[in-house]
Amino acid sequence: MAEQDDNRGVHDPRLMTTLQSLIYEEQELTAQAGNRLGSVVQVAETALALLNTFVISIGEEHFMAAALQLAIQKTATLAYLSYIRQHHAQAEFNTRQLIEYCALCAYLLAHPLEDMTRNPSDKGSAFKPPKAMSIRAYKWLHQALRHHSQILKEAKDQINDTAAHASIYMTQFTFNWEASGGSEYMGSFFDNMEINAQRLYVMSFARVVLVVIDTLRRTAETHGGFVIRDGLEAQLRQLELRINTHRDAIGTRMGILNSAE
Repeated sequence: MAEQDDNRGVHDPRLMTTLQSLIYEEQELTAQAGNRLGSVVQVAETALALLNTFVISIGEEHFMAAALQLAIQKTATLAYLSYIRQHHAQAEFNTRQLIEYCALCAYLLAHPLEDMTRNPSDKGSAFKPPKAMSIRAYKWLHQALRHHSQILKEAKDQINDTAAHASIYMTQFTFNWEASGGSEYMGSFFDNMEINAQRLYVMSFARVVLVVIDTLRRTAETHGGFVIRDGLEAQLRQLELRINTHRDAIGTRMGILNSAE
């Protein structure tokens, strides 16, 4: 029978920690993110704030785009919280969904009369297959906003190549190779990642958020649907400068960029 641990939850004596202690540690990682990671946290949270507020109203006929915009905000927030809580795979998974939702949202802004329902004679969900809609959305986005489409595709491809699926590569973030040996194996619920690598991932995420906002802004300016708040373009330019400055500084510290570049 499991023991009770300080009235904080059920404790299995074979475990090194409890679920409640992990919750406390996640709270601490979130609260202390700025102290631990530095100014990249403020930059990322500025990007999230823009994402959550740049649309001030949505036309009634664009209800599907409205649903997708809420999904965009949710997945972006989940991705950010996962990055600062040191859950890399979950962060990347949500970033990939953010990109996918963005493509669908932009497509439906441009095609508000698109019939999303499946033929009644077909079996399955009431909506068209997600893969078919995604292919259509990506194809349109590549034609309409090629530069933005390419940036989002590169980000998604990188995630697909590394973090989207279970692999030996991903075990490096959990398993402590240096501390393990013989019959002792060490690991952690929280990812083991060098601090500058964490900062770089947070800034890469902020860049994706920036591109998502600008993709939807440009689509709305051309096709309507979203009413965008005034001054957004200038705010995005300022945010892009801050992101690039941070990424270059981190890259130089990590030896990815030459300081003379």
